[in-house]
Amino acid sequence: MDTAISIIFGLIIALLLVIALLLLRGRGASLIAGYNTLSNDQRAKYDEKTLCRFTGRLLIAVCACMGIVWAGIHLELSWAIWVGVTLMIALPIAGAIYANTGGRFLK
Repeated sequence: MDTAISIIFGLIIALLLVIALLLLRGRGASLIAGYNTLSNDQRAKYDEKTLCRFTGRLLIAVCACMGIVWAGIHLELSWAIWVGVTLMIALPIAGAIYANTGGRFLK
C-alpha cells in the first residue's frame, strides 16, 4: 500500500479521535451538525453533555470502521474494505435515527 494513503488515513483517524475525545468530555457541542444552528431557546431544551457524549461514541465507532478499511487496504482484504465502508455508512444513519426518536436527549 502506498505510504501516502496510510499517512492520510492515519491523520484523518487521529483528527476524528481528537474531536471524539472533546465530545466525550461533554464539550464541543458547536461541532454537532444541526445543534449548532439552533436558537438558544431551542438549545435549552436539550441535554448538551449527553448529546455530546453520544456523538463522541458514534465518532469513535466511525474511526474504528476507518481502521477496518485501512487494514483491508493494507492487507489487501477486499471483504474488510466492504465491511468497513458498510459500517461507516450504516452507523451514522442508525445513530441519527436513534438520536431523533424517543426524545432521548431532551431535558
